[in-house]
Amino acid sequence: MEGEASLPKATLQKYVREVLPPDVRIASDAFDLIVECCTEFVQLVSSEANDVSEKEKKTTITPEHVLAALQQLGFSEFQEDLQAFYGDVKESNVQQGLQRKGSRKTGAEKSGLSEEQQIALQRKLFAEARARTSGLAGARERAVGIVFIFLVAVIWVLASFLVQEVEAEGLSPFALTYIANSLFMIYLPVYFFKQKVQQHRKALARRQTDSESSAVPAANAASEEESFVLVDAPGSEEQAIPAKVVAAAPHVKLSVRQTFNAALLVAPMWFIAQLCFNYSLATTTVTSNTILASTSSLFTYVLSCALMLEAFTAFKLMAILVCITGTAMVTLADARNASSKPGSVGGDLLVLLSGVAYAGYTVAIRMLLRDDGSASMMLFFGFVGALNAACLAPVLLGLQLARQVDVLGLSARVLLLTITKGLFDNVLSDYLWARAVLLVGPTVATVGLSAQVPLAVLLDLLFTHPAWLQNAAAAALMILGATLVLAGFFGVAI
Repeated sequence: MEGEASLPKATLQKYVREVLPPDVRIASDAFDLIVECCTEFVQLVSSEANDVSEKEKKTTITPEHVLAALQQLGFSEFQEDLQAFYGDVKESNVQQGLQRKGSRKTGAEKSGLSEEQQIALQRKLFAEARARTSGLAGARERAVGIVFIFLVAVIWVLASFLVQEVEAEGLSPFALTYIANSLFMIYLPVYFFKQKVQQHRKALARRQTDSESSAVPAANAASEEESFVLVDAPGSEEQAIPAKVVAAAPHVKLSVRQTFNAALLVAPMWFIAQLCFNYSLATTTVTSNTILASTSSLFTYVLSCALMLEAFTAFKLMAILVCITGTAMVTLADARNASSKPGSVGGDLLVLLSGVAYAGYTVAIRMLLRDDGSASMMLFFGFVGALNAACLAPVLLGLQLARQVDVLGLSARVLLLTITKGLFDNVLSDYLWARAVLLVGPTVATVGLSAQVPLAVLLDLLFTHPAWLQNAAAAALMILGATLVLAGFFGVAI
């Protein structure tokens, strides 16, 4: 019998001694035969009970299946005794379940809290737990968000030069915005393919767990009892909170419909902001464009405070004003540039309008998508791209027929540059930016993008040799303004 399944000999030996007279002994080979018979009997009953459960299309063998198997195997004389034993087991389980339920409810009963008060307490405990762990975890999230912001600033400034080059080739800002934003749709198949893979893995894991589970559950009335979670409430003794209260905890994943509704609200503001920004590049410099766009930080902060997404602090407001002062100084220095494009005032106004729309959809994202753990950015941006493509396609067609845009006549080079701009400046950078909004908040994310200001100045210095470099006062104003921008950002981020 070595290597084969067998019943424990010590247990069977105990049973044999209980039924034999004290002066009777049993030979070892006879005892081995008894063990073999008992093992064979258990396997026979188990196999028959499995057949009974399969006929009933059940995946779990119940006590009723075992009793039916004994009946079919011809052991009906044991039915009465087994039924009585089964009843005793059920009664014992019920009593034990009631005792466990009573002991678990003791804390809640002593607290005298209603269910609404328990939910409020649980939420408070979750908030305190997040506060206790906000040191390392919060710092890590903040660091990741700031890295995302820096990457977005780099991509946006480089993309500004690319947009100017594309528009110089004759591509309409409307067509550029439409194509770039529609590229967000590539996230939809990626998201749903990822969901299918995850569901397949979960199904495999579930089947594996079911196949490995060999437990035969008895009827247990306590299995349907309400479960409780013990929590250590500050200033009081241990309390029992119903498990359904735990379901009221934050970070509930948004449904597909909720994500679509969020995209439906954000998509128009998003397109307006992008369109105004791209049109402004045709009438103003990259430096002025990126500088004035960064003033949206004030709009964002005011709107966030008005909607109670952020607490108002004088220090944060002062840091934002320092940042805006820096951008104003850089703007004045850039205004001395003799090569500034005509009509730059109109371009600057478009940038400001873009900043207002930016503040609107930034705060909307923070309100609708809640936090980084509850929202799928892939699904959200996929819906934004699909809505952009579907709703604005008739407008693009009308402009094409009116010969206001010429999408069909685009050269391969312009089309490649446009797609490249869309993939990096929209699909990648906007995904990182939206993640940053949820990680560090709308105001910090917006002010953080003011890093575009010194970055744009640096790129102008390296690649365009701006006229302000020839003027000592303009150069000093530019450097001081860029320094203030960075100081304001760090003041808000700290």
